[in-house]
Amino acid sequence: MGNTVLVLGRVAILLYAVSSIAASNIYVTLEDGRTVVLYPDKTWDYAGERGGKKKLELNLQKLRGKGMAKKGDLMESLEFAKNEACRRMAGSLRKYIPAEETSDEALLRCITTEAEAAEFSKNFSEDGTVRVEIELDYNNIQNIKTCLGYE
Repeated sequence: MGNTVLVLGRVAILLYAVSSIAASNIYVTLEDGRTVVLYPDKTWDYAGERGGKKKLELNLQKLRGKGMAKKGDLMESLEFAKNEACRRMAGSLRKYIPAEETSDEALLRCITTEAEAAEFSKNFSEDGTVRVEIELDYNNIQNIKTCLGYE
Protein backbone atom coordinates (compact mmCIF):
# COMPACT_ATOMS: atom_id res chain seq x y z
CA MET A 1 0.00 0.00 0.00
CA GLY A 2 2.89 2.37 0.75
CA ASN A 3 4.28 1.91 -2.76
CA THR A 4 0.89 2.70 -4.31
CA VAL A 5 0.67 6.00 -2.42
CA LEU A 6 4.23 6.86 -3.44
CA VAL A 7 3.50 6.14 -7.13
CA LEU A 8 0.23 8.11 -7.03
CA GLY A 9 2.06 11.01 -5.41
CA ARG A 10 4.69 11.01 -8.15
CA VAL A 11 1.99 10.89 -10.83
CA ALA A 12 0.22 13.84 -9.20
CA ILE A 13 3.44 15.85 -9.11
CA LEU A 14 4.15 15.00 -12.77
CA LEU A 15 0.63 16.03 -13.82
CA TYR A 16 0.97 19.29 -11.90
CA ALA A 17 4.29 20.05 -13.61
CA VAL A 18 2.94 19.27 -17.08
CA SER A 19 -0.17 21.41 -16.54
CA SER A 20 2.01 24.29 -15.32
CA ILE A 21 4.10 24.13 -18.47
CA ALA A 22 1.00 23.97 -20.68
CA ALA A 23 -0.48 27.02 -18.95
CA SER A 24 2.55 29.26 -19.53
CA ASN A 25 3.68 31.27 -22.54
CA ILE A 26 6.24 29.74 -24.87
CA TYR A 27 8.83 31.99 -26.50
CA VAL A 28 10.33 31.06 -29.88
CA THR A 29 13.06 32.97 -31.70
CA LEU A 30 12.68 33.03 -35.48
CA GLU A 31 15.48 32.90 -38.04
CA ASP A 32 15.20 36.67 -38.60
CA GLY A 33 15.82 37.33 -34.89
CA ARG A 34 12.27 38.27 -33.89
CA THR A 35 10.69 36.48 -30.94
CA VAL A 36 7.19 35.04 -31.08
CA VAL A 37 5.07 34.43 -27.97
CA LEU A 38 2.78 31.37 -28.10
CA TYR A 39 -0.06 31.74 -25.59
CA PRO A 40 -1.93 28.87 -23.88
CA ASP A 41 -5.17 29.98 -25.60
CA LYS A 42 -3.55 29.02 -28.95
CA THR A 43 -2.93 32.61 -30.05
CA TRP A 44 0.41 34.27 -30.71
CA ASP A 45 2.11 37.58 -31.42
CA TYR A 46 5.56 39.05 -31.75
CA ALA A 47 7.17 39.72 -28.38
CA GLY A 48 7.26 43.39 -27.45
CA GLU A 49 5.11 44.56 -30.33
CA ARG A 50 1.81 44.47 -28.51
CA GLY A 51 1.04 45.88 -25.11
CA GLY A 52 -1.92 43.60 -24.55
CA LYS A 53 -4.52 42.13 -26.81
CA LYS A 54 -6.65 44.88 -28.32
CA LYS A 55 -10.14 44.26 -29.59
CA LEU A 56 -11.21 45.40 -33.02
CA GLU A 57 -14.66 44.89 -34.47
CA LEU A 58 -13.92 44.49 -38.14
CA ASN A 59 -16.33 42.08 -39.76
CA LEU A 60 -15.91 43.07 -43.39
CA GLN A 61 -16.43 40.21 -45.81
CA LYS A 62 -14.35 41.72 -48.62
CA LEU A 63 -11.96 44.55 -49.20
CA ARG A 64 -11.16 45.80 -52.69
CA GLY A 65 -8.52 48.15 -53.95
CA LYS A 66 -7.88 49.44 -57.46
CA GLY A 67 -4.67 50.90 -58.79
CA MET A 68 -3.49 52.31 -62.09
CA ALA A 69 -0.06 53.24 -63.39
CA LYS A 70 1.75 54.15 -66.56
CA LYS A 71 5.52 53.95 -66.28
CA GLY A 72 8.26 53.25 -68.79
CA ASP A 73 8.55 49.59 -67.83
CA LEU A 74 5.53 47.27 -67.78
CA MET A 75 6.61 45.40 -64.63
CA GLU A 76 7.31 48.67 -62.85
CA SER A 77 3.81 49.84 -63.80
CA LEU A 78 2.33 46.60 -62.47
CA GLU A 79 4.11 46.95 -59.11
CA PHE A 80 3.18 50.62 -58.83
CA ALA A 81 -0.49 49.82 -59.57
CA LYS A 82 -0.50 47.03 -56.95
CA ASN A 83 1.01 49.41 -54.38
CA GLU A 84 -1.64 52.00 -55.20
CA ALA A 85 -4.38 49.39 -54.73
CA CYS A 86 -2.91 48.49 -51.32
CA ARG A 87 -2.74 52.17 -50.30
CA ARG A 88 -6.40 52.59 -51.23
CA MET A 89 -7.35 49.54 -49.15
CA ALA A 90 -5.38 51.00 -46.24
CA GLY A 91 -7.38 54.20 -46.63
CA SER A 92 -10.61 52.21 -46.53
CA LEU A 93 -9.57 50.38 -43.35
CA ARG A 94 -8.23 53.48 -41.60
CA LYS A 95 -11.73 54.53 -40.47
CA TYR A 96 -11.97 51.29 -38.44
CA ILE A 97 -8.47 51.37 -36.93
CA PRO A 98 -7.42 54.17 -34.56
CA ALA A 99 -4.36 56.03 -35.88
CA GLU A 100 -2.95 56.38 -32.35
CA GLU A 101 -2.81 52.56 -32.06
CA THR A 102 -1.55 51.68 -35.56
CA SER A 103 0.75 53.61 -37.85
CA ASP A 104 0.00 54.03 -41.54
CA GLU A 105 3.21 52.13 -42.32
CA ALA A 106 2.18 49.13 -40.21
CA LEU A 107 -1.29 49.07 -41.75
CA LEU A 108 0.12 49.22 -45.29
CA ARG A 109 2.71 46.52 -44.49
CA CYS A 110 0.04 44.11 -43.22
CA ILE A 111 -2.26 44.76 -46.18
CA THR A 112 0.60 44.35 -48.66
CA THR A 113 1.55 41.02 -47.09
CA GLU A 114 -1.97 39.70 -47.57
CA ALA A 115 -2.26 41.20 -51.06
CA GLU A 116 0.91 39.40 -52.17
CA ALA A 117 -0.83 36.05 -51.63
CA ALA A 118 -4.23 37.13 -52.96
CA GLU A 119 -5.62 36.77 -56.45
CA PHE A 120 -5.79 39.98 -58.42
CA SER A 121 -6.92 41.04 -61.85
CA LYS A 122 -4.75 43.09 -64.17
CA ASN A 123 -5.44 44.83 -67.44
CA PHE A 124 -2.80 46.15 -69.82
CA SER A 125 -3.90 48.79 -72.31
CA GLU A 126 -2.16 49.62 -75.58
CA ASP A 127 -0.90 52.95 -74.29
CA GLY A 128 1.07 51.17 -71.51
CA THR A 129 -1.38 51.82 -68.70
CA VAL A 130 -1.76 48.99 -66.18
CA ARG A 131 -4.94 48.63 -64.13
CA VAL A 132 -5.05 46.31 -61.13
CA GLU A 133 -7.85 45.23 -58.81
CA ILE A 134 -7.04 43.29 -55.65
CA GLU A 135 -9.76 41.65 -53.58
CA LEU A 136 -9.14 40.41 -50.05
CA ASP A 137 -11.62 38.05 -48.42
CA TYR A 138 -12.75 37.69 -44.80
CA ASN A 139 -9.78 35.47 -43.88
CA ASN A 140 -7.31 37.96 -45.36
CA ILE A 141 -8.94 40.73 -43.33
CA GLN A 142 -8.70 38.66 -40.14
CA ASN A 143 -5.00 38.06 -40.90
CA ILE A 144 -4.52 41.82 -41.23
CA LYS A 145 -6.11 42.28 -37.79
CA THR A 146 -3.74 39.69 -36.31
CA CYS A 147 -0.75 41.28 -38.04
CA LEU A 148 -1.69 44.61 -36.41
CA GLY A 149 -1.95 43.02 -32.96
CA TYR A 150 -5.72 42.85 -32.61
CA GLU A 151 -7.94 39.97 -31.52
